Amino acid sequence: MQVGHASVVGEDNIICAQAGLAGSSILEKNVLLAGQVGVSGHLTIHDNAIVYAQSGIGHDVAAGARVSGSPAFAANVWLRAITAFSKLPSS
Repeated sequence: MQVGHASVVGEDNIICAQAGLAGSSILEKNVLLAGQVGVSGHLTIHDNAIVYAQSGIGHDVAAGARVSGSPAFAANVWLRAITAFSKLPSS
């Protein structure tokens, strides 16, 4: 794990391999960052949030949110989007 300048990591967090936090990021309590998550600086990931693997966080994440993708957005919407990709017509 790489932690940038003045980042704050709260209680009972899980930060998996190759996650990176830019300076002044705040992880509140019970946050899960899966592998290869990148968090840009000067933002907050609030209590009980889950960030799935290989996600890019460029904005605050609300308490209890589940996000995925890069840029990250709601995980349930992300799952629907990746399912649709294979159904798109070829160019």
